Amino acid sequence: MTHYLTFVFDENDCFDFTAPDVPGFTASAETRNFDEAVALARRVLAMHVTAILDAGGEMPVCRSLADLRADPIYADDFAEADTTLMLPAIVSAGRTKRVNLTFDENTLGLIDGAAADRGLTRSALLAEAARQLVSA
Repeated sequence: MTHYLTFVFDENDCFDFTAPDVPGFTASAETRNFDEAVALARRVLAMHVTAILDAGGEMPVCRSLADLRADPIYADDFAEADTTLMLPAIVSAGRTKRVNLTFDENTLGLIDGAAADRGLTRSALLAEAARQLVSA
């Protein structure tokens, strides 16, 4: 999994994200909850990189923090950003495969609720959670 340096700008009612190594990527989360904003930016980045790959492009190359800091183009971004973070590009790869899983009713309800809150299917939520867990 590739992580991209992302500038975070804390605006009045939202957080804005940009990743200089991912052409065209920006995300804006209208929330004051930073964790929710980062989760949204992570999903937008994954969709953006997937769209690049689906269009026949290649995975954007990520530069080191030192290389980005040395690039004068980003001096203003480093000066004005409220923080930076390394945002993972979690993209699907390979064929999907159907599996059977067993959960108790309460856990399944929590999974379904979390998926609905994020606008995901149950399978997409579980796949994203698994990728995060194994990459941590």
